[in-house]
Order: sequence, then C-alpha cells, then structure tokens
Amino acid sequence: YRLLNESRVASAIIAGLVILSLSIFALETEFTQSELLKILGKTIAWIFGIEYCLRIWVANLTENGRRKYIFSFAGIIDLLAFLPAILVAGGSASLTLRLLRIFRLMQLLKIKAVTVGIARVGKALHQCKLELLVSAMISLGLIFFSAILMYFAEGDTQPEAFGSVPRALWWAMATLTTVGYGDVYPITTLGKLIASTLAIIGIGAIALPAGIIANAFMTVSRRGDG
Repeated sequence: YRLLNESRVASAIIAGLVILSLSIFALETEFTQSELLKILGKTIAWIFGIEYCLRIWVANLTENGRRKYIFSFAGIIDLLAFLPAILVAGGSASLTLRLLRIFRLMQLLKIKAVTVGIARVGKALHQCKLELLVSAMISLGLIFFSAILMYFAEGDTQPEAFGSVPRALWWAMATLTTVGYGDVYPITTLGKLIASTLAIIGIGAIALPAGIIANAFMTVSRRGDG
C-alpha cells in the first residue's frame, strides 16, 4: 500500500512508464509493423494491469474499500491505462478497435501532478464560468457581424468566398481568432479596411477570455485549492 500510494520512487517510475508508453503509441502510428514497439507497449500495459490488480488488493486498507476504488475516477483511469493497449494489437486491428487506442492517453492522468493541475484548472473554469459565457457570446457576435460586413464588401467581387454570410463565416472565424490561414482574403479597398479593423479587434477578443481564466487560476492557486 505504501509503495503504491506514498513512495516517490514508485510515482516517478509510473510517470516514466506513462511517458514511455505514449512515446511508443506515437511511434506505432509511423512504424506500424515494428514488433519491438508492440512488445514494449504490451509489456508496459501488463505492468499497469498488475499495478491495477495490486491497488484492488490493498484497497480494503482504506475506508473506501475495493468496490468504491473500482468504480471511482482513479480506478477507472487505472483500468483505461492498460486495457485498450492489451485489447488492441498495433495497427493491424479494425478501425473501431484502433479508436480504442485513444484511451491510452488517459495514462497521463496517472501522473499525480497532472491530476492536481487539472483539478485546479477545473475549479478556475467553474469560478469564472459566467464571465467566460459572456466572453464567448461577444466573440460569436463579432464573428457573425464580421461575416455580414465582408459579405456586403466582398460578396460581388469574390462570390465563391464571400457570396453569402455562411461562406464569409469561415474567413471571419480565421481572422478573429488570429489564425489567418490565408486561403481567403479581401481584395477590395473597403474589404481590406474592414479586415484590418477586425484583425485588431480579434486580438482583444482572444485576450479577454485568456485574462479571465488567468485571473481565476491565480485566485485558485493562492487559495491552495485542488
């Protein structure tokens, strides 16, 4: 029980195995026929499986007991950390089974620092949910309004890109989120003027929720929540 729950060495080993497992998962998508990667992936999965069984075995030492551990969030994460890798054999499985490999990403949650950080971020998001909702509504309103402006400014000149408001929404989304793919852009003087203004406004639209989340996260961190 102490080894699984209190040992820093064991925690470091688990974190190392998680990183190694996810690295193997990434390499398997490139080297789909590598037997070495498959063996390593399966070995780590079985190690996590043995760890899961040991955690069930010692769960009665806690007040929660084995049943509560199995159906707890931590127990489900521990199960998903090894089960998909054992069920799915590399890239030769069907598409449905290969999709199960995505659950191997749940192994990240076995690292305690990650789960603590996620808990704090979740509390921060919950704390500022109203402000984020208002910010999202403002951003969506700006995107829709931008699409309307570009429809009137560029619709006749570039009907394929701006011939309707739904078509112009793609450009508005890419511009106001400051992504700017460059596949669609205005060519008229009025369109360029509108685009320049909206690009500047887009910086503020992105900065607003970022500032809200940062402030809430700092508040949660100072309180020591999570």
